[in-house]
Amino acid sequence: GKLTDNYELGLLWSIAGCQSALQLPEATQTSMRVYELLEKQAKDRGVEMTPNLMVYRMVLCESYIGQENYDEAEVWNQRFGKALTQLDSTTYDNLIHENAWHYPMNEILILKGQGKDSLADAVFRQSYDQLMELPEGMQEVALYLLENERYAEAADIFALIDTTIPADNKYGHLNLENIEYSII
Repeated sequence: GKLTDNYELGLLWSIAGCQSALQLPEATQTSMRVYELLEKQAKDRGVEMTPNLMVYRMVLCESYIGQENYDEAEVWNQRFGKALTQLDSTTYDNLIHENAWHYPMNEILILKGQGKDSLADAVFRQSYDQLMELPEGMQEVALYLLENERYAEAADIFALIDTTIPADNKYGHLNLENIEYSII
């Protein structure tokens, strides 16, 4: 029944995430089973795209990036980009906005992984404003800059991220004097 299908989907999604994090060979097979269930769910609802299906396309892309399988990651990033346009923007505007930055960041990482550094840098410059709209994107920008040995720029962005964290959050506004308290 429906409850069983949702339970199986949730369980497999969790298993796929664990397998992927552990870099187990069966992660791809489990992930594809999750994707098939999500596609079936969308079809059963009579829609082309659901929020979970969109997010899972992103998850698959980023999983392939983590595996350094950039050709497969590119395929899934294109599917993710298409999904961003297929979801009903009136209903899912916030979800689309919160996840849209992943598309150009994934493209940058894929191009970099394929050895297309100058093209990756061009996409980075072109997408910079979009990437900097949310703290999560800002963090990815800072990490990208670190990987490219642009330390001063990365430090500026990390400082900017720190200002977005509420003052009463124990993980915000860290410095050498208070960082030890957050790791104890």
